[in-house]
Amino acid sequence: MVAFGASGDLVRRKLLPALFHLYRQKLLHKGFVILGYARTPMSDIEFRNQAREAVRTHLNEEYETEFDAHAWDGFASGLFYQTGSYDERASFDALALRIAELDAALPTQFNHLFYLATPPNVFEPITALLADAGISSPHKTGWTRLIVEKPFGHDLPSAQRLNDHLLHIFQEEQIYRIDHYL
Repeated sequence: MVAFGASGDLVRRKLLPALFHLYRQKLLHKGFVILGYARTPMSDIEFRNQAREAVRTHLNEEYETEFDAHAWDGFASGLFYQTGSYDERASFDALALRIAELDAALPTQFNHLFYLATPPNVFEPITALLADAGISSPHKTGWTRLIVEKPFGHDLPSAQRLNDHLLHIFQEEQIYRIDHYL
């Protein structure tokens, strides 16, 4: 999973606690990896430390369960971070390289899930650059999916434009839309 907006509130408060909860229930594949991506400069270790604090803080709010330090160590071993821009091809070329490195080193099965937990104004640049960098298409032995989180447009015409844009890059069955305002 590449989580765009990884330094933001949605990832810290909702996504990471939910994924850790699934990990503790043994519902994630052993090759499941989270590659956080955001503009904020951060190392893998710094991301893991911030993720740990986020999960410790928000896990009980959502799942009424306590933090398990032993389970965290296993989960954290699959957390990585990539700094980059949302509108520069070079950043997405570096992202493609990092994904290829993780695919080679870990049992990801070449499955890629792109999660857009970003401001809506960067949905189109991110997805266009995923295509330009050659990472929006599924690997011959894996699958690729896209989750679009947050407002899907601000009115019907903007939602239709975004949908048309996404359908030029992904197939309908690859796209999952989460819109709290629909």
